[in-house]
Amino acid sequence: MFLGNDFGTCKTYEKLHKKGFENPLTWKHIKRRVERAELNPSLTFFTNAVMGLRNDGSALDKKDWDAAPLFKNFCREFLVFQIETLQPKLIVVMGPTPKSTLESLTAGSRIASGRFPRIQFGNCKSTIYYSTHPYGDFNFDEARKISDGLELREAWYSAQLE
Repeated sequence: MFLGNDFGTCKTYEKLHKKGFENPLTWKHIKRRVERAELNPSLTFFTNAVMGLRNDGSALDKKDWDAAPLFKNFCREFLVFQIETLQPKLIVVMGPTPKSTLESLTAGSRIASGRFPRIQFGNCKSTIYYSTHPYGDFNFDEARKISDGLELREAWYSAQLE
């Protein structure tokens, strides 16, 4: 399970929808990460910590979701539902917003620490891998991208051993 932030803004979505694709940079980079890690793409699932589209700002703006507590709770409940239903062995957390969301959900439920911590949601035990958001991969040189791919592969193999 790859966990991103949100779907961006309505304005961005409408612009990209007219072109026939969602977010080309994010998807291009995330697919390359999966390739570099030599993971089977059919085993991947992509979701967000925050569901829906924002009405204002830009897709890169940070949003304080505490100002919308009912919506924030809905998103958390939906994320827990996805995790409990899919029971992913590995959750790749891409960026600070999904990291804080996941950490708030798992407070007190961490069952193992270390480089790739393990958490428990109901009957599901998942390995966690914290990563940057793929949108920013254009900032990284090829060596960094290769290193990130190797680390993702290592997290995947670590999750399989549990």
